[in-house]
Amino acid sequence: MIRYFRKGFIREILEVSENMGYERIRSTEEKLKNKIKIVNLVNDHGPEGTYFRLYYSLGEIEEALDTLITYEGYPEPEWAWEEFPYIAPDNPRKELNNTFIQIMN
Repeated sequence: MIRYFRKGFIREILEVSENMGYERIRSTEEKLKNKIKIVNLVNDHGPEGTYFRLYYSLGEIEEALDTLITYEGYPEPEWAWEEFPYIAPDNPRKELNNTFIQIMN
């Protein structure tokens, strides 16, 4: 579970804007308090955790994290920060147990 706390893996979406048909997402590192709740919900096998993961299995979440680890080690990647894989609550304005996560990128 500690792996999920890697910098950049759990983020809060600040803004989604559209430009010429492309969505541009601005995000920031999630607060530690929320990261702890998110990691607990991701690993919860009860109804709350199942709803929180909704579309994604633990394997898919692990795959996104492994991809982040692989690409973050490249010297001077040409990718913008938002292009690396990460997870984020779908609606950060709601309580975490009333929303679900999305794997971005």
